[in-house]
Amino acid sequence: FPDNHLGKTYMKFPLSRSKRVCWNGHSSLQMLVFGLAAALWNPSWLSAASFELSITPTQDCYGHLVVSAPLTEKSASVLSDGWYRDADLSPAGIGHVLVYGGHITFRTGTNWKATQKKIMKLDSVPEPESHLSWESRNGDLLLIEGKQTHFVYNEQMDEPPAKTSPLYRRSGYVHPLTSPAGFVLTDDFPVDHLHQHGLFTAWVNVNVAGKQVDFWNQAKGEGTIRHQKLIDQWSNPLAAGMHARLEHIQTPTNEPEKSVLAEDWELISIPHPSLHVLEWRSTQQNLLEEPVVLNQNHYGGYAVRGPAHWLSDQNGQGCQMQTNQTADRVQGNHTRATWVAMSGLAQPGSTAQAGVALIGHPENLRAPQPVRLHPSKPYFCFCPVVEEAITLSSDDKLRARFLVVTFDGTVPVEQLQELTTEFGATFLVDSNHL
Repeated sequence: FPDNHLGKTYMKFPLSRSKRVCWNGHSSLQMLVFGLAAALWNPSWLSAASFELSITPTQDCYGHLVVSAPLTEKSASVLSDGWYRDADLSPAGIGHVLVYGGHITFRTGTNWKATQKKIMKLDSVPEPESHLSWESRNGDLLLIEGKQTHFVYNEQMDEPPAKTSPLYRRSGYVHPLTSPAGFVLTDDFPVDHLHQHGLFTAWVNVNVAGKQVDFWNQAKGEGTIRHQKLIDQWSNPLAAGMHARLEHIQTPTNEPEKSVLAEDWELISIPHPSLHVLEWRSTQQNLLEEPVVLNQNHYGGYAVRGPAHWLSDQNGQGCQMQTNQTADRVQGNHTRATWVAMSGLAQPGSTAQAGVALIGHPENLRAPQPVRLHPSKPYFCFCPVVEEAITLSSDDKLRARFLVVTFDGTVPVEQLQELTTEFGATFLVDSNHL
């Protein structure tokens, strides 16, 4: 993937003052001191009040996302690390800007056409207020805005319901995931599929050293996925993110467990006026010396499980699914989609609607990827092995990126299309105006 989006070092300065989390062995206070020292070392920071840059996108932008782009060598030598503000205060303006690590991070402006050069006049400003923060509770990690929880990443090993198999124990997934109004849009240990959990990943049919291993259907006792460790968490006025490592573990009977895949998750929340927008990055690496084959299968991959009250009979009345191509979930099954939306009643007995959508990045393997839309259960997944297998040689990495979008009301089709376009944009920074 091009190095032009979030989740990198350059998004993490300065860290939120509300948490003294560790970052690559340094506290947030240490990193803040380092950043200020770097700024003072550059005399241009003291001698000029404003700077001008031009930035050009490759795709139309609508002001939905926060993105990063590399600075030119000249720009990086003049712009000190820290916070700036675009002098254009209209909706088309950029607003607050973070410069750090040779990159510039900003929210895209509205009605910004592809190849349209935008001149940014940047004034150095104090760090603006951040509204997103992380909280550890009962061993899990919560993203908080005010009094509302956006989502919970489950670090702790969660136990299945009483009188069910302990094989269903699970960690390393997101639940609950909420709408902007606070409605819960996911389920955990659903009665019909105890192995499904909110926002999760798993493969169904995997060849490991000549043996078939199912990491999805845990009741078989062949494999599972677990949270291994939390690597990082950070927040600032533009976004908040976390980085965790998961393991896909083979669990053969009467034999030692074996870690087959290491999976890194980066979850980056981007503030939005009407939606909840989360960038989800997955990197899966083969840990074995021999190839691991993700065999062809009609489901598996990157999945979302909806709440219990969206469960329906075969007529599919509990929730609705649609893609960028069709509103018929049966016809949409196994088609290639850039986005999928699932929606239904916000809560039992309510007339309000809410839902969740996944948008695939155009550089995902085999994009646009095939999707599995279940005809009656409230779950879907992006499944790149619907048509053919994926072979990962030793140390090979499979990367994927999605936008997870939650909403209240009906499916915001126009906004999803705009987000899809903007998600694929890259940005060229020109220092000729500096």
